[in-house]
Amino acid sequence: MKNFVKPFAVPDDLSAVMADCRARLTRGVNDRRSPFHTPVVATAGQALRQRVMVLRAFDAAAFTLRFHTDLRSAKVAQLSAQPNISVLGYDAGAKVQISLTGRAELLTLETLENLWRISSPSARRTYQVVEAPGTPMDHPPAAPSVDADVQSDNGKNNFTAFHVHVQMVEWLELSAAGNRRACFTRLITGDWHSTWLAP
Repeated sequence: MKNFVKPFAVPDDLSAVMADCRARLTRGVNDRRSPFHTPVVATAGQALRQRVMVLRAFDAAAFTLRFHTDLRSAKVAQLSAQPNISVLGYDAGAKVQISLTGRAELLTLETLENLWRISSPSARRTYQVVEAPGTPMDHPPAAPSVDADVQSDNGKNNFTAFHVHVQMVEWLELSAAGNRRACFTRLITGDWHSTWLAP
């Protein structure tokens, strides 16, 4: 009996591959169980830093991602000085990896006001921690009280967000039938140059 080889889920067509990237990122925003809901985000400064972040929004047409973070975090200082950024997601079930590179843009105060207003109570509670992220401590920090007034603006000054303007997308599918890899690079015109790559 021959070993069963799973057929490719995406046709050998670059437009279909790009559609797959957009679909996975869109689902990542709306489905907490999606592997792309919490991709790895890397920033560069004096040292390369990586962390898992929640994907808050994805604009499929503009190909921009949105993430929320603490204004006091090291990543904000890194992005202000060096906006180059990388985002990596991997679906182990589908064996599909999507790697994105681009430039980060911190959002305006007006946009932040709107995002804060629609933030959930649990999200607001995150920014009520007194100590800045990465502060050395002798003991674990005390969590904000579940009874805290999350409807107030307490913590709002610690809240910020940024967009990632994606300039390059790499898609990789691993399979016993043979790995496939594709690359999409944004041109000055805003169009995408598409090509297959050796995996």
